[in-house]
Amino acid sequence: MKLKLLKSKKALSYLWRKNGKRNIKEGKESHRWKGGTRKDSYGYVWIYSPEHINASSKYVREHRLVVENKIGRYLFREEVVHHINEIKDDNGIDNLMLFENDREHIKFHTKIRQFGMTNPILRQIENRWKKLKKPIKPNV
Repeated sequence: MKLKLLKSKKALSYLWRKNGKRNIKEGKESHRWKGGTRKDSYGYVWIYSPEHINASSKYVREHRLVVENKIGRYLFREEVVHHINEIKDDNGIDNLMLFENDREHIKFHTKIRQFGMTNPILRQIENRWKKLKKPIKPNV
């Protein structure tokens, strides 16, 4: 039996050959499993969700999952989730805001930089969940 340590970002255990077959333990089976959450270098929390339609290496950013749960559909790739208090690991629904695309998100930041937190901006934050696209039924 030969042991070989894999150098990978995934939670993989050891790879060994027994009778010519590889045995890889991943996810919950691995001895390096840490509960399915991780934090990237930008401060965002990622959740292990291998079946998610927008998963990247079997993980999805937590704030996107929270908003998807709130609106009842998957987010489109171009949609941007904004943290109101700008703390990237504060993923409570009260702290999140959805934008149609990055252009709208940048406009919002530009208004805040120019005028500060004025009444129109506060109203936009308060009414953020009222104008949403209707849930899309997944193709089955």
